[in-house]
Amino acid sequence: MIAVDFDKSMFNRVLAIIMIIIVLLMIFKPKMDVTDIAEQLSGKRLWISIAAFFVFGIYGGFINAGMGLIMMIWLNYFNKMDLIRTNATKVLVAGI
Repeated sequence: MIAVDFDKSMFNRVLAIIMIIIVLLMIFKPKMDVTDIAEQLSGKRLWISIAAFFVFGIYGGFINAGMGLIMMIWLNYFNKMDLIRTNATKVLVAGI
């Protein structure tokens, strides 16, 4: 229902904010410490990721543009997953 009742001007604002965030992430790449490379898939990070993927689902439900990229950026930066596991998780989640 969010997609049906979403105002055009609000849609443009949300899309602009998301694109600005993505561009800022690409420009100011977060530095990763060598000791911080281990995957972080449990505890508080698991619950934060579940909430983030719920928000991604809402976003994907009415925009669907760049869902794979957003999921991969999240899994790589926040959960520290490698590219192969990130892509496999993205394909699994997007297929459901």
